[in-house]
Amino acid sequence: MSCLDIPRTAVRALVDVLSHADPAVLVQAVSAAHALPPLERCADVPALRAVVPPPADSATRARVAKLEVGLTEAQALIDTGQWPAALRATAPLVHEAREVAYEPALAEALAARAWLEHQTGQSVTSTKTFEGAFEAGVAGRRDDIAAASSAALIGIYGYVLDHPDESRLWERLTQAF
Repeated sequence: MSCLDIPRTAVRALVDVLSHADPAVLVQAVSAAHALPPLERCADVPALRAVVPPPADSATRARVAKLEVGLTEAQALIDTGQWPAALRATAPLVHEAREVAYEPALAEALAARAWLEHQTGQSVTSTKTFEGAFEAGVAGRRDDIAAASSAALIGIYGYVLDHPDESRLWERLTQAF
């Protein structure tokens, strides 16, 4: 049942964003709805058993839960094309994730921030943020985030920044996943 918390929170966040949306944002509503986390993953028993355990103490668990809500709200902004607002929303989330020191949440926050930085033309900055997301993903056993971050770095270094050596390095790291 706890697996359903993420999709439920995502729906709540999207509804909240759309309830305050202007017509330009509403145009993105269908795409944003399609971007919601799929429910099918909650039926994947092996994947559920492989989930990274939550923090041991209740205070940290509460902070991580609040952080996850913030990340879901930022994702709703991303999915509705409100990238500048999402970029502003992710800055305190990354800061909070660093303070909490729970690597899976830090990986998530950094990955969202890095993607936004790249999409808003801050590709050089995004490489450092993606590298941080990769490191936190590996440390926090979030292989999905580590792999996605390293794949993004292949493209950014290879195609956007024209740094083929760095791109090849990240290609080799990505193959490890």
